[in-house]
Amino acid sequence: MRQRAGFVLILAGLVWCGAAVAGSPAGELLGYVPGDVEMALGINLESLTRHRAFDRLHHTLDTAEFDALCEAIDAYAGVNLLRDVRGFVLAGDLEEGGKGLVLLKGTWYQENLIGLVASNPEYAEQMYAGIPVHVWRDENSGKMSHAAFLARDVLAISEWPELLRQAIDASAAASQALASRAGALNADVDAFLIAWRPSAADSALAQNPALGRLRSAVIELRAGDSDALLSAQGQAEDAHNAQLLADLVRGAVAMAQLHLADAGPLWQVATEARGAQIEASVRVPIESILAAVGEFRPAAVR
Repeated sequence: MRQRAGFVLILAGLVWCGAAVAGSPAGELLGYVPGDVEMALGINLESLTRHRAFDRLHHTLDTAEFDALCEAIDAYAGVNLLRDVRGFVLAGDLEEGGKGLVLLKGTWYQENLIGLVASNPEYAEQMYAGIPVHVWRDENSGKMSHAAFLARDVLAISEWPELLRQAIDASAAASQALASRAGALNADVDAFLIAWRPSAADSALAQNPALGRLRSAVIELRAGDSDALLSAQGQAEDAHNAQLLADLVRGAVAMAQLHLADAGPLWQVATEARGAQIEASVRVPIESILAAVGEFRPAAVR
């Protein structure tokens, strides 16, 4: 519980540093996510580096490897990941080792990014539905990677060619995209998580004693100067399980604050179960998030 609570707060801290963004670049990417994926996590990065807390958070986290990667890509392709990427979505299966897709929305020169991978000895260009698909072998994982520009400002990357092809299909047919299934997100969200329980009875989520009661969920995060608000809507199997999940949320929030020994302002939590529907919101003070990031960062950077 302690580690999970810390991870959630660190994620909230990263998103909070993005502050409120006009529009939702990550939300727009749902139009490219295949409609049958089990999970989509989106974060808007547009104002990440402009927020006053960014330097504090950047110092707290161990970002040396990420900073080196950013510098290398910027030097070679002229793309600064924090400056030029407005938002991203991670989509795929909920189970560990499942298929995954990365979608990025930003500003870049396509030719420079293509040149970044074209020097790979196993680079190849393939065509699917009239769109070039760039294929190369990742030197670290040894696996083949696949990438395609779905629009001038949208880049899709995946190890699974079939998932990339589904993203291309979704970009051409709105009815095949997750956006048509998930419904509209609020325009002012800074991050979101959309999850659908897999139909397979032996899936990791179905086996979870708590989350196995949940059929679907949409979680949104809004950030402010003094706190972060997590809002969630879910569909349980029935009214009884909806109430159990509502109680679980309240208990998890109380345990998280207790385990983190948070002496700051109390976290505000509200839950409501109506039939099989559940709604919940948690408001966490920003100082609690920063304190949690400091507590759970690697010892080497403390």
